[in-house]
Amino acid sequence: MPSTQDEWKAVARQFGSRWNFHHCRGAIDGKHVAVKKPKKSGSLYYNYKVFFYVVLLALVDANYSLYNVWANGSSLDAGVFNRSTLRAALEDNTIGFSEPDPLPGDDRDFPYFIIGDDAFPLRNWLMKLYSRRSMTL
Repeated sequence: MPSTQDEWKAVARQFGSRWNFHHCRGAIDGKHVAVKKPKKSGSLYYNYKVFFYVVLLALVDANYSLYNVWANGSSLDAGVFNRSTLRAALEDNTIGFSEPDPLPGDDRDFPYFIIGDDAFPLRNWLMKLYSRRSMTL
């Protein structure tokens, strides 16, 4: 995982050139991975879909290189993220993101961010799709 501002800027340049998504530093999502019931775990790894699992939370760069956080099966993506060192590092910027600067073709500063789905909170450093919960088609 990048640790300096220059390394994070390189990640953002990759998102810009490969996906035309400037200032993005990563994409985050969770995946429920089915497992055999661990011994003496009770319902700790059991979920509402009636199987045992662990959650793989991944932050990927533009080339699909990833950083993982594992948690037990009774957690949801946002719960795993909220308890992770990754969230803490994003909150206090010990992750090493640089100060905002302009997007290509603009002169106004814009912050760097990661992207996630509706399971994650909207923050200055985490962008997500507009929720469809209240939409009617």
